[in-house]
Parts: sequence; C-alpha cells; structure tokens
Amino acid sequence: MLRGVALNRQPRPSRLTQAITRRGPAIGVAVACVLRLGVAAVPLARLDLGVAFVQSLPEDDPVQVAAAAAAEGFAAGILSPTEILLEGEGLGARPEALAELGRRLDAEPGVAGVVGPRDLPVTGELGILVSQSGDAARYLVVFDTDPLGATAIDNLERLEDRPVLLETAGLTAVTGIAGDTALAQGIVDETR
Repeated sequence: MLRGVALNRQPRPSRLTQAITRRGPAIGVAVACVLRLGVAAVPLARLDLGVAFVQSLPEDDPVQVAAAAAAEGFAAGILSPTEILLEGEGLGARPEALAELGRRLDAEPGVAGVVGPRDLPVTGELGILVSQSGDAARYLVVFDTDPLGATAIDNLERLEDRPVLLETAGLTAVTGIAGDTALAQGIVDETR
C-alpha cells in the first residue's frame, strides 16, 4: 500500500462543467438542445414513405429489368393495379352507373387507367368484373406512379376520401380496396 496517495480521489470538474451544471445554465442548455432537435425533426413531418421491393433489387436482376420495361411501355402502376370492390344489391343491373363510376375514377389525378364493367359490357354471363349474382363489381385502377411508392399511396388515400365518386355516379355500395398499394399504405400507416 502506498502512503500519502489518495486512491479514491476524483478529478476536479472543469470550470465549463461547473458553469453548465448549475440549475439556471443547465435549463438553458436543455432548452437549446430540445429546440435544436425540434428544428432537425421538422422535415420528418412531411416525409413521404413507400415500400420498395423491386427497386431494392440489383439493376441487372431479371425482375428489376422486367419492371423497368413494363413501366416504360405502360404506366408504372401496371405492375400492380389496385382493386376496388363494390358490394350492393343489384349493381349488375346498373351498367350505366357502373360505367360512370369508371369514367370518374379514370379522371382522378394520379390514375393512368381503369378497367371496369364499362370495359367488359355486362351481357349474358357475368363473373369477371361483375359477380354472377350481380351484387358485386370491381375495378382495376392503374396509378401513373410506382404502385408501392409514396405518390401512389397518397393517390389511393385521396380516392378513399372521395365517397362523392360513388354518389355522383348514382351508386350506393360498400367498398373494399385491395392490392399492393393498399398493403403498402397499411405498412406506411403502421410505420408512422
């Protein structure tokens, strides 16, 4: 054991440490840090989130090459159209109203095209875009952007917020939405 040497001696804090650890200055430092973090976080409020499975693949991957070719020859959303399902009694007996809804969907911003009952007339046998019972109809909506991207998700949310599309077409129905854009929307919502 060494004599005369204090082994448990702590180093003396610097003058700066002493100054900022007093109550008044410490509060000022804490407020400054919180403000700085708040300013840094402002861009996150408008962060557009999407899901990118295909885009994360290498450029020479066959799936990535095929997706790029399809997006080049057609609208980008052709890779995964969104399905809108209507359910309501007697929908199949209202071809004019179903066609009008298709035109209104097609005119929405961000929509590159719609395939619906107006494209396959309701004659004789039903089952492709109008159910055999006539109580359900579906539309395939192709967005003009990547179906998993933030813009397509925003376009889908806008469609969901426009029940007036059904009303102005003269239809009353329960709607459901399916497809990769709807799945990506759910993932983004949960992430937020």
